[in-house]
Amino acid sequence: MRSICVILALFIFVVIGAGCATPTPPPPEQGQYIKVQVGQNTVSVPWPNNQTQASNQVTMQQIVDWTKQGVSSDDIISRIKAANPRYSLTADDIAFLKRQGVSQRVIETMQAYK
Repeated sequence: MRSICVILALFIFVVIGAGCATPTPPPPEQGQYIKVQVGQNTVSVPWPNNQTQASNQVTMQQIVDWTKQGVSSDDIISRIKAANPRYSLTADDIAFLKRQGVSQRVIETMQAYK
């Protein structure tokens, strides 16, 4: 009888403890930016307004990848314009892009899409 009480008490403790867990915070509101870790750098990226727009986004990491793959600046700029993304580049973001070899023209195009 005593072991059943102990087991029941542990069960109740676990159930009550689970109810006290910290909930996951809601995602940022539309139009907000979130910080994302890219390698050793933290960059600001737009939070997508909906799933369709999210699939059309051109991320900073994609731009870096394309640059490293040898895609021309003109092609990258065309892709940015076609996706019509929103960027909020910080000084750290710009320095990161430059270190990754992204051209000044591409960075200026990104800055134009605020």
